[in-house]
Amino acid sequence: MRGTVLALAMVSMAGSAAAQTPDESAVRSLEAREVAAIMADDVPALEHIWDEAFVVNSPNNAISVGRASVVGLLRAGVIDYHRFDRAVERVTVNGDVAVAMGAETVQPKAGPQAGRLLQRRYTNIYVRRPDGWRMIARHANLAPPQGQSLDPPR
Repeated sequence: MRGTVLALAMVSMAGSAAAQTPDESAVRSLEAREVAAIMADDVPALEHIWDEAFVVNSPNNAISVGRASVVGLLRAGVIDYHRFDRAVERVTVNGDVAVAMGAETVQPKAGPQAGRLLQRRYTNIYVRRPDGWRMIARHANLAPPQGQSLDPPR
């Protein structure tokens, strides 16, 4: 619960720096609601956020195709965290497509990384449907503590 509150606060703080359009605000709200729903194992809420055609390229080097596949991972305990913090750094809206990018800290409950704090970079892609914004794609990767550089060593 504490992690969820922190995540919601981080999402709110990241979005308060500049004036937001109603679409940006809606996407930022969905970003926070997704974290809260994952922490609460709230599948109905996630089914409202994730499009039926949702695809995920995850840090475990696997691609999950379809919302049902990702919900299956949640129900199997593959997606299950002690902590999940998200800092939305940028939301860009172009017509009926929105892209949210930022950083996440997660602490998995199970698996080879159980109990460790993991830093990730992520991109979530939304499309506007008649009933609102839906997440259609997600990519998350583990971020090395020192960051990455494209410059060759000197």
